[in-house]
Amino acid sequence: MSPTSESLFGHSRDQTKDVLAEADERTREESMVASVNYCVKMLDVVHTKTHLNLRICDPMQDNACVYFVENSSFTPKKPDVILFSGNKKPDRSILGVARWSCMYSKDVMIGLGDAGSRNENGPNILWEKMTCTSGWTYSEHHWRYSVDHENREYVWKRTHREGVEPEHNSWSSMNFKLLDAQTNEVVATYASYTLKAWTKFGRFTFRQDCGQSWQLMVLLTCLALIEKHRRRDRVRSTTYGGGSCS
Repeated sequence: MSPTSESLFGHSRDQTKDVLAEADERTREESMVASVNYCVKMLDVVHTKTHLNLRICDPMQDNACVYFVENSSFTPKKPDVILFSGNKKPDRSILGVARWSCMYSKDVMIGLGDAGSRNENGPNILWEKMTCTSGWTYSEHHWRYSVDHENREYVWKRTHREGVEPEHNSWSSMNFKLLDAQTNEVVATYASYTLKAWTKFGRFTFRQDCGQSWQLMVLLTCLALIEKHRRRDRVRSTTYGGGSCS
């Protein structure tokens, strides 16, 4: 092969690499939204100092904290997950809660609404149920919610690809994709950061055209899955037994 041919071949090979890289990037983006005809929102989940509760920040608003997540394991009758608006404690109002009977239960009850800090389980909360349909692997969870006056079914599934970028832990059991069960379209993802990202915990990406209450359902259902997984991990890493439940 002549030097000219080699240089041309080398240039073509470089171009091919660029094209493949661009295709991979498009695939990552399009796997999140099958048809990019709507806006996509990203929210970062970060640890608090205790690494028990979480903050949810908007990278498009200079990482302002838009939600605070309180995880409660030991207080009787208190929801397991409480989602607050804002960051400052005096200004927080309850947006929704999640509760379950134990960390191994199949069902999670999701409640939307502000019932006040003293009455998390009050009558103003609208309850929906999320159910695990995948046995002991806890890899698939179904829930329903009304969007545009249509009751739709959604499915959280574990993933190692959708929404997972190089800075994320692709092998984490806390990477999820949310499917619209009617269309099989990925409408949201959650990707966990690697352990090197000490303060960062994960990132939500979801479509913005389904309404604020739907977004809260996405957050609460996934936050419940994350917290249940964390509790099971803590039990596995100690000699304490998690007990049984029906």
